Amino acid sequence: MNLQRDSPYQVRVRQKSTQALNSLWSDWSQVQTVPAEIENGPEVILATTEAFENGTRLLKLSWKAVPRGAAVSGVTYVLEDSQSNEGCPCLMKKKKKKIRDQTEYSIYVTNFYININITAINTVGTSPPTLFHEPAKPAKDLKACDRHGSVPKVKQPRTCLQWYEYRSGSTRPDTVNTVKGKDRYQQMATKMKDFVRYYYFEHKCVSGTPQTIETCLFYKKEGAPRKPPVLNIGTTQTSADLSWKEIPIEDQQGFLTHYTVCSVRTSSSRQAHTKECYNVSASHTRYRLENLTPGSRYNISLAGATKAGVGPIAVVYINTASKKPVTGGRFSEALQFSSSLFVWLSLSLVMVFFLTSIMCTSVCKRMKNRIFPPIPKPVIPDSAYRPDNQEILEMKEEVQELSLHQLQDNRIQESEDLEETTFLGEVCETDGDREEALEDGTIVGGSRTPEGSDEPLSPSYKSQFLRCSGDLEITDLGQEDNEITTLMYRNGLVFDMKADSTEDVGIPQLGRGN
Repeated sequence: MNLQRDSPYQVRVRQKSTQALNSLWSDWSQVQTVPAEIENGPEVILATTEAFENGTRLLKLSWKAVPRGAAVSGVTYVLEDSQSNEGCPCLMKKKKKKIRDQTEYSIYVTNFYININITAINTVGTSPPTLFHEPAKPAKDLKACDRHGSVPKVKQPRTCLQWYEYRSGSTRPDTVNTVKGKDRYQQMATKMKDFVRYYYFEHKCVSGTPQTIETCLFYKKEGAPRKPPVLNIGTTQTSADLSWKEIPIEDQQGFLTHYTVCSVRTSSSRQAHTKECYNVSASHTRYRLENLTPGSRYNISLAGATKAGVGPIAVVYINTASKKPVTGGRFSEALQFSSSLFVWLSLSLVMVFFLTSIMCTSVCKRMKNRIFPPIPKPVIPDSAYRPDNQEILEMKEEVQELSLHQLQDNRIQESEDLEETTFLGEVCETDGDREEALEDGTIVGGSRTPEGSDEPLSPSYKSQFLRCSGDLEITDLGQEDNEITTLMYRNGLVFDMKADSTEDVGIPQLGRGN
């Protein structure tokens, strides 16, 4: 049969004899539910402890339930603690606590170390036990127990005494010793060892609730430490800083009363120096030696002490720093300071050079603008009209006629002026005659043709005619050479300007652009 390991099954049974001839099968038995086997012990998921001032603690446990296949027919959890299920400590008969289909449990315990075993049971079998450890309540500023000879003094009658070896960093004792009855002192003296530190408890039972009435540390017999502390030293010119690790509890062999620190100055000439010793509290692990001689060699020693005596000594040789700055820490500090100073000076010079260059550049630009002022550029206003497509259209201007006059050589100019004078004598008229000519229509568009001529005047003759109409009198050819005509082109018209009156606008020429 191929059965699944974690699944429950319902089973019926019938039987048939193998001895009788022609045997028949019996009827089927009732249906039995068979759960799966519990392979693992309960897993504790939460443990809380509530401590009271009277030496009692309330321990609450909760754990995971077993798998569903193993719990179909019910599960019973069995708990057994190292103190007592009834609450009173040191009972010889241990009673097991059984819980049916529950995963929580609460118990009152003392401040002593306690073990709790949890086991799950169903109709198939029992699970492996789960062991839960609750360490002893840490007591603040533990002191040595009051002595009754070589054993602790019992506070009250009818109490239970428990103790175990106290080791560094250990919360789980290897062996727990329990004593109760009338001969408790004799039993303790027999079970305790010399030079071993014990964590001692005294319990009593009040109305079924356990209480711890005494917690202390105890040595049956003390001795000097058997190992020295681990020493570290840092030095300066005139001082030394000492730090060390505590001697392990197993090696103290008694309660430390103090540490002894000694310093001796040594020299190559083997000159005798005074040994100075100091006592440091057993709760301290640091000390500072002052007023040391610079550039000297010292022998530093440290040892722990108990009531029985001083233990082994840890020795370290040190050399204090010299006053000379050539070597040691001061020389390195001076070198570091000079390096940082050089860096800062370099950065300052770079900044000064940068600022100076900026100032010189600004001054040169101002001087250049004063000596060589900038040439103004014409401002071309934007057209008021902009098309919908936001494209800028170029305004093109076409010049139909343009008349330019250039000064020529005096001889050529004289001959040309004589010819023009002759023609102008015929063309030029008085103001009255010009008005009449305008009324008759002889002059059209600001120009006039000579009588008897059907062809219009050229642009040069039109300009000369306009110049004549402006009452310009030229009396002498030499005087005319001295006059300079300036042409100006504005808004599609050409104007001539006199050199001696540049502010007035001249007479427009015939050349005009669209």
